[in-house]
Amino acid sequence: MANYSTVFNQLLALIPRYHFERFVNSFNGDRYVKTLKFWNQLGSLLYAQASGKKSLREIVNGLEINNSKLYNASLNSDHWLRCENRL
Repeated sequence: MANYSTVFNQLLALIPRYHFERFVNSFNGDRYVKTLKFWNQLGSLLYAQASGKKSLREIVNGLEINNSKLYNASLNSDHWLRCENRL
């Protein structure tokens, strides 16, 4: 099975996760967060921007469709599914 890196994975690779989480922790950004952490939110917003999504419904549907690809980028749409059910 061939191993390949998607454009989205390459885009996320430009942002070192360790530095991003250290920056978030310095401001206690994830202090009261239970389901949707800042890394997942950043990835979701980057996905929405890169794919040209215009609404929350389009973003959630796109994340559900690409769940297996986004799992490799350490993003799970399960977080979005939990948040969508609350809307």
